[in-house]
Amino acid sequence: MCFVAGILHKSRALDEKNFSNLKSMALAMKHRAPDGSGFYQDQDCLMSHGLLRLYANKTNPGPYTSNNKRWVLSFNGEI
Repeated sequence: MCFVAGILHKSRALDEKNFSNLKSMALAMKHRAPDGSGFYQDQDCLMSHGLLRLYANKTNPGPYTSNNKRWVLSFNGEI
């Protein structure tokens, strides 16, 4: 299984306490995603995504960012 964790807080997501909490959430779920994890942050949002590979593909564990950096996507599953 994969995992998705995040904190959304207007203008305070980059607070050190929130980032520490997100790291703790990701660490608590690491057993669900042994094949990699990633983080995303901006001023209002912190996100973490963990990956369990069902196939031997070499994909980025996520979260995924659009080319223009406007959209960020984290999901459970493979495309």
